[in-house]
Amino acid sequence: MLRNLILSVYIYCIRFTLKKERIIVALPVSFLAIFLLVFLNGCGASTTNVADHGTKTQQTAVQTQQTAQPDEAEDGTEEEEAIVAPAPVPAPVPEVAAIVLADGVYNETGTYQSPAQTENVEFAFTIKDGKVVNVERVSTSTVKTSNMFQGLFTTGIQQEIVGKKLSEIGTFDRVNGSSLTSKGFNMALAKLKAKV
Repeated sequence: MLRNLILSVYIYCIRFTLKKERIIVALPVSFLAIFLLVFLNGCGASTTNVADHGTKTQQTAVQTQQTAQPDEAEDGTEEEEAIVAPAPVPAPVPEVAAIVLADGVYNETGTYQSPAQTENVEFAFTIKDGKVVNVERVSTSTVKTSNMFQGLFTTGIQQEIVGKKLSEIGTFDRVNGSSLTSKGFNMALAKLKAKV
């Protein structure tokens, strides 16, 4: 009796899922019903051996499949069950060789506004095997304080980017105490990356 009730709940959940597409609600209840059916099958006869238990489980699964066939609707027409297709598997993405700059030294300029004036700062990026192996500041500011912060920035940026590919280098807000020079550097770096 209890088995029939559980089987009825399971079939109702399957039909509810297929008709109303309410998988989130019906799926857990379906799994619970299946678990209870299997559990009750195993506990129903204490003299059942392991081979008989496997056969009963298979029989229950076959009965469940047969019972879940389409019925006639209340108006006498045959209902169609929705077929749920498996989720598509994405095709593997072929590896594309990274485009890198040719080995060499590339000079790029960036600008930023200091308290004294608009500053143009030029950097020389040395690229070898697709990686930055050196970066130097090749311009000097006419403002002493700006010149000092540009020097501090250049010393600090070496530790941040040397040995990295251009694609691995992001933007910088503050390096070695210099926040304004970072804006000019970010602009110069963007121009260099645009060449790739």
